[in-house]
Amino acid sequence: FSGSNFTNYSIDRSQPNDRAALVTMVDTTYPLVRNLSSGYSRLKVQSLMNLAQAYKKLNVADRPLQLLAEATQNVNGERGAELQANLLSDIAKVYISWKDTATAQQVLTQALRFSDTAVREQTDPARKYASRGGIVNAYIQMGQIDRAVELLQPVTDTTMLNNLYS
Repeated sequence: FSGSNFTNYSIDRSQPNDRAALVTMVDTTYPLVRNLSSGYSRLKVQSLMNLAQAYKKLNVADRPLQLLAEATQNVNGERGAELQANLLSDIAKVYISWKDTATAQQVLTQALRFSDTAVREQTDPARKYASRGGIVNAYIQMGQIDRAVELLQPVTDTTMLNNLYS
């Protein structure tokens, strides 16, 4: 490969043999990620998102969507509504970057349900709305500013607002 690692490698300029080698590398990595135990569900979800993005860059049909769907399913194995909301909003942002706003919207709906649970359960006022930051950012990325503002309306304390993005 002409790059020092996969993330710095320019796939657009790759030769067919290089592309095939990169696909093989991602294919080889997938079973390792899939077999991570439930104690590593956060790492598993994030790795599935990364592999999906790699497949997308390599123009491998169907695999990106399959892996993002698998990542979404694995969020349920994670503990804590705040973390689940954050992981789902990260997945939604990948869909947004792929111009699939319909699926992103569906994932954000799930994220918001977990965020609502987190808001109800959180006793630390500084963290009460922490799960909303990624969701608000996703709506902004989709150009749905009114929806983003609507989600921020319950946040009246500037300290809480600052913690959304810290």
